[in-house]
Amino acid sequence: GTESEETILKRLRKATEEAEDMDKYDYVIVNDDLEECINTVDSVIRSYSCRRENQMEYIAGIKEELADIDKL
Repeated sequence: GTESEETILKRLRKATEEAEDMDKYDYVIVNDDLEECINTVDSVIRSYSCRRENQMEYIAGIKEELADIDKL
């Protein structure tokens, strides 16, 4: 009851546009419960940082250390 009908219709039109490409999104987060939404976003951010392509420097370092062990 805090927004005008015009504002609501504008938001619904925007949602309709965004939904057209929903199947292309990497992540879909439903914002029905604020705490759950925050936890989900946090999980996505944490998992993204753990992706292999974001850890290539770390992986190279581990491989280098293990190769040094073979030289002993």
